[in-house]
Amino acid sequence: MRFHVNFAEGHKTGFFCDQRNNRAQLGRWVKDCRVLDVCCYSGGFSVAAKLGGAAEVIGVDLDEKAVEQARKNANLNQQRIDFVHADAFTYMRQMQRNGATWDAVVLDPPKLVHSREGFEEGKADTMTSTSWPFPWWPGAGSS
Repeated sequence: MRFHVNFAEGHKTGFFCDQRNNRAQLGRWVKDCRVLDVCCYSGGFSVAAKLGGAAEVIGVDLDEKAVEQARKNANLNQQRIDFVHADAFTYMRQMQRNGATWDAVVLDPPKLVHSREGFEEGKADTMTSTSWPFPWWPGAGSS
């Protein structure tokens, strides 16, 4: 895997080396799968999934610069990945209403609680964002 990392714009490069093993493992799990990468940022998991043989990958992020960087990283690896500039949680709810399903969902949101003072607000945001069922994979919800 190849990634463009821009050190000129400061310490926030958009690339997290500590996720290297997780990206590699994802690539081994998703051959022929439909993958949704939520909060995809620079596209690391999206690229890993596609290089691992995923049939389709959609990456979603609210940060327009991050989506642009993710597209560059997909191109650098000669991979066709659909990136969507949108609020990830709103997008997921809409896809759920549309009946969309995926075989694998990567959910790696940014930090939602920034300080002790913001704990209660961050906790409420997290519960609002993640408290509904995720019936996006085939057979989910069936007994």
